[in-house]
Amino acid sequence: MKNLKTFLPVIIFLVVIIVVGVVVFFISDGKTSSLASGNQNGQSATDQSSKENSDPIENIDQKWSKGNSKAKVQITEFSDFQCPYCQKGADTIATVFEKYKDQINVTFSNFPLTSIHPFALRAAEAAEAAGYQGKFWEMHDLLFANQKNLTDSDLESYAKKLGLDMTKFDSYFNNKNIESKITKQEADATVTEYDELALDASKKVIVKGKAKIEGTPAFLINGKLIVGAYPPEDFEIFIKYFLAQK
Repeated sequence: MKNLKTFLPVIIFLVVIIVVGVVVFFISDGKTSSLASGNQNGQSATDQSSKENSDPIENIDQKWSKGNSKAKVQITEFSDFQCPYCQKGADTIATVFEKYKDQINVTFSNFPLTSIHPFALRAAEAAEAAGYQGKFWEMHDLLFANQKNLTDSDLESYAKKLGLDMTKFDSYFNNKNIESKITKQEADATVTEYDELALDASKKVIVKGKAKIEGTPAFLINGKLIVGAYPPEDFEIFIKYFLAQK
């Protein structure tokens, strides 16, 4: 008992040192985890929120189109920049566009599936921000070509690569009105029921039935719905089908 009393202060001191060490470890580990989490999008949550704004944007409802605006065949592409099937769909559109660009018009509509694609919304915002500097389709191509690299820092690097005014890009990229535009596009797309077209075994266009847009990629051609990433030779059948109509 006498020996225990002699060493008791030493024991207490060691226990205090151990407890303090454990507390310091967990605090520092928590800060590291928080930092790592913030950097997953290429910046901290604080940095992003400090850049957010709601400045008015002229022509906020601007849609991004290419081709002949008065063409007989009007195509709307509903797509998600992080979706691998959308990348195939975009490749198909690029191929048929080169052949039919004087006979078709293509309009892009955002449909980010945020529940499974965490970078899709920010990628869409980057494309929209580039669009207001006349570089939507260039950013569109970069995003699909780099689907595995869509953090905020990646997106800003693509903007620099395109020679955009970075002050203006950052302002639009972090503008809540752009986010609202994208979510509205997605919401509006799901409301209407369309005649869905498909190809039968003999590659003939058939009416499959009524359907709504529920996923990506999806396309409206003259108000008719085509679902899925068709290869160029099959998608071309739909274009010819509409071109042949009176």
